[in-house]
Amino acid sequence: MNKRIFFVCSFALTLTCSNARAQDFAIVSLTIPKSVSANGMGGISGSVISDDPVAVMDNPGQLGAFSLNNFFSASTYTPRTDWIPSASFTPAITLNSSAFNAGMEFGHYMNLPFKAGIGIGYSDYRFSGGTIDEGSKDFTIGVGFDYLVRFGFGYTFGSPATTSTVDTSRNVSAPPVTYNSKLPAHDIGAIMEIPVVGIISKLSNRSVQIGDGISPVFDITVGASGKNIGGEAYFANVNKGLPIPRQSMLGWSLRGGVQTIQDGRVWHLLTLTWAREASDELSTETVAAAGTTVVYTFGYEKGFGTIQPFENLILGKTDGRITLGKGWEIDAADCLYLRWGSDTGPYQLIYSTSGWSVKLDGLLKLLTAGRIIPPGTPVVGFLMKHLDLEYSFAKYYSGVNDGIDGTKFSALTLVVR
Repeated sequence: MNKRIFFVCSFALTLTCSNARAQDFAIVSLTIPKSVSANGMGGISGSVISDDPVAVMDNPGQLGAFSLNNFFSASTYTPRTDWIPSASFTPAITLNSSAFNAGMEFGHYMNLPFKAGIGIGYSDYRFSGGTIDEGSKDFTIGVGFDYLVRFGFGYTFGSPATTSTVDTSRNVSAPPVTYNSKLPAHDIGAIMEIPVVGIISKLSNRSVQIGDGISPVFDITVGASGKNIGGEAYFANVNKGLPIPRQSMLGWSLRGGVQTIQDGRVWHLLTLTWAREASDELSTETVAAAGTTVVYTFGYEKGFGTIQPFENLILGKTDGRITLGKGWEIDAADCLYLRWGSDTGPYQLIYSTSGWSVKLDGLLKLLTAGRIIPPGTPVVGFLMKHLDLEYSFAKYYSGVNDGIDGTKFSALTLVVR
């Protein structure tokens, strides 16, 4: 089974679909990408460093990288997302998510030959409506290091829970049952950014420039994570456990463009980011006959499952299990971000995405550079140095599955540096 099959299929209608029996797994909504900026890039959030605290839900390593440059961040959906909007459920099935991060960079308090930081984070989501009520409240700890390359590592302690009314038996004539379950689970992840031009500048002890105060940008980022690592969920009055959808992710991204320095801070004038992530569903199901009885056994694969870095991430090939997310992002002056992407899974379940963000930080830089706001204005200088506010929007498009076509996401994020 594959994570994209889980949520691309309109499982909220019956928790079943033609290619996957989602009723055989608990808390299927864990597979839905939660970050709005990621949902604009085909679900990419584990291999592109982001200040969005919700991105920690997809790769805990983001928290370690965040701690190197920021003190606090908070994000929440505005408003919650209507899931499968074309179905017009009563009551509506909605997805809501929020997250908070706090970080400390040790260089503020001691002399170190490199940057090092530690962060803590909290996130939760809720997927609810009708007979479905799922969610998870998670706590994350992360550490980060920056010496030539920027590295972040994180570990999440999760507590996914569900209350649902579904048919959990193999006998289709059996009446539906209501079950409740809560179990411990954890995520683990890492992300590393390699600033190629920055490394060349430091090793040669001279700045690489292509113009007066203008320098090139070329970064390579790799990310990896394991999600929903836990046992089976057991329910009252149900004589079997259902596994949660364990996942692995491996991805990379490239960013190129130009930047300058304004008031001692880097200002990306124009950059383009390309990213690709491969994911695999590690939960397996074995079917065997024991006389007249069919026995279903669940298990989990180890490591990254069937992900092949060269075949999947370089050549862009997929197969019956691997799904590939691919995304692009244009950053104009750290103010306007345009995103688009696609997600290709097995069984021809394909959807595309688009999105955008606007940031206060970049807007103030533009207004100051254009002298619309006088340089040196104390309040503006404080805001540019310490605060940022971002509004993000994303939308799904699918000609294959009408259920998710038109699904919209939006979020507001505050960052304190």
